[in-house]
Amino acid sequence: TGISLSQHTFLFYGAGEAGTGIADLIAEAVAAEDVSVTVAQARRRIFMMDSKGLITSSRTGLVEHKRPYAHDTPECATLMDCIQTLRPSALIGVAARSGAFTKEVVEAMGEINVSPLIFALSNPTHKAECLAKDAYAWTDGRAV
Repeated sequence: TGISLSQHTFLFYGAGEAGTGIADLIAEAVAAEDVSVTVAQARRRIFMMDSKGLITSSRTGLVEHKRPYAHDTPECATLMDCIQTLRPSALIGVAARSGAFTKEVVEAMGEINVSPLIFALSNPTHKAECLAKDAYAWTDGRAV
């Protein structure tokens, strides 16, 4: 993408333990890449959505694995709202919601990023948030 890992803003669609585990690995990689950044600081650029919307610090009753990703940020209920509010460079699907990354969602990512990172990681494939071929088509081949 031409920018370092520490410059990306990540939006996870799905906030189960697998998703937060991946987010933890990203935060650790950012801190390793840029020694002036702590893991806690790196987490500030990682946002998580669950079935109730964006995880924010104002939400009560969060389970332990979600707490490090509860930021002081405006709430948004839909994926499109979160993309428009947060302007992420990376969208990571771990919710097993087939089709969640619609054409509109992927095109929005393409409008705000030269090379949007679109990772539909849910498996099996029929549960993936989108297919790679669609992400490429909807961004004129610019999606990574």
